[in-house]
Amino acid sequence: TLKYWDELQILPNKKFPIIFEAVYGRLGQSKSSQSSYNQAEVNKVIWLVHKLQKHADLNQIGIISPYRLQCAKIKEILNIRKLKGIEVGTAELFQGREKAIIIVSFVKSFSHLGFVTDPQRLNVILSRAQSLLILVGNPETLKSNGDFEYLIGECKRMETFHKIN
Repeated sequence: TLKYWDELQILPNKKFPIIFEAVYGRLGQSKSSQSSYNQAEVNKVIWLVHKLQKHADLNQIGIISPYRLQCAKIKEILNIRKLKGIEVGTAELFQGREKAIIIVSFVKSFSHLGFVTDPQRLNVILSRAQSLLILVGNPETLKSNGDFEYLIGECKRMETFHKIN
């Protein structure tokens, strides 16, 4: 669990430990596979890790993305910045496991959602956090799905929706 709830300025509503970070990045594609990435979301995830490391051990943090290429890009930056102990992987890696803090990078931006909306995968993604869940994605793209529309609406209602122009 987080040690310093009161000091954690990233969490505006301590009664609702879900944050949505709106990122309007561009979708990138691998030339050798169907996997996708979103560099703006990679940057936001790394920024979040830096902010969280003052309040939690890095081994308490898990990062989930539906796309292996996004996972690889996040791991690469974490290694370069010497941020060790954070598990990064797809929903399948985290199935049946939990972490105190989960950061999710959905990747899809100004495109179809594809398998991101798979109910079983979404259930795993949303149920792995013990203390804090941070969702990173394009709200305009994600809200085309009813589950995401509800989540984004609740984050707005609870004042945990962050949008940077």
